[in-house]
Amino acid sequence: MTAPAATAAPLELAPADLAIYQRAQEGPFFFADPSAGALSLSGETRLDFLQRQSTNDLRFLPPTRALVTVLTSPTAKILDVLLLVDRGDSILMLPLPGRQSSTLQFLRSRIFFMDRVTVDEVSADWAWIGVGGQGWQQSLQSLGFTLADAPGAAARLAAQGQTATAVRVAERFPGQALILARGDAPAAVQQLLAEAGAVELTPAVHEVLRVEMGIPGPAAELTEDYSPLEAGLLDAVAEGKGCYTGQEVIARQLTYDKVVQRLLRLRPDGPVQAGDGLFVEGRRVGLVTSVVRSPREGLIALGYVRRPDFEAGSVLSLSPGEGGVQVTVLGLSGAAVKP
Repeated sequence: MTAPAATAAPLELAPADLAIYQRAQEGPFFFADPSAGALSLSGETRLDFLQRQSTNDLRFLPPTRALVTVLTSPTAKILDVLLLVDRGDSILMLPLPGRQSSTLQFLRSRIFFMDRVTVDEVSADWAWIGVGGQGWQQSLQSLGFTLADAPGAAARLAAQGQTATAVRVAERFPGQALILARGDAPAAVQQLLAEAGAVELTPAVHEVLRVEMGIPGPAAELTEDYSPLEAGLLDAVAEGKGCYTGQEVIARQLTYDKVVQRLLRLRPDGPVQAGDGLFVEGRRVGLVTSVVRSPREGLIALGYVRRPDFEAGSVLSLSPGEGGVQVTVLGLSGAAVKP
């Protein structure tokens, strides 16, 4: 069982955040994470190089498509989750927020003498804005943006002098991700979105919505404690693909149904903190990873639970003894469902 994380009290929204949360329930919203960065992979063997490092099949990365892939350790644990966009002479890689420096170092350490590739940090050159919520399509269309019409699709678009690449990536943001060059003024795009009626999320509201939707977060669920399959990143793993770090472990998990724990949506009936253990009949079977107090749903959580207790409707406990807070399994996290 994974070692317990540091405990953290449930996130509760401040009064100013509650108004933003309510608007996000009723209409479109957008979010720009200030810690998000970008990397660029160039050189004639870039596809072969990244194919050896990550879980997805990069043969399915034409110019009209974006792709999510995972960098894994030798034991198939998550090092980073990358959103890839083909730029013709290079691959733009958007790592998890805050991971750009460590991933840059990792990829550079994997370059061997036969690799003709260069990896650079380009965070100063690129930004991305996530757009979602009810009516997000109409919000973007009202500005003249053309939408990417299917998960994984990428479309070059322009509106009112601003250009961007629009990507549908359910695992990273429910809606559309607008990838922009810094020179194309993301602040101007944010202003345009606000004029179209979209509300900008604060980090706290974004976190509450993330947990409500069951999307794994970089600090709590997408860590070196868990594998992509445990985290529900099914679409980022190409079944049958070989020769990448961690591939043998993932292949056994797929072939022999050896995914022993899964990320789940949970409903506690009392006080709970991230880092609390989960028990069944005195046995430790899981760990709470994220907890928020949702204005709409009350206290809700995400956590990893071992089989066979990860079935929807299973009732777990926060203590190994009888009584205490009970936690009901609601089902798989949102990322585990194919878009």
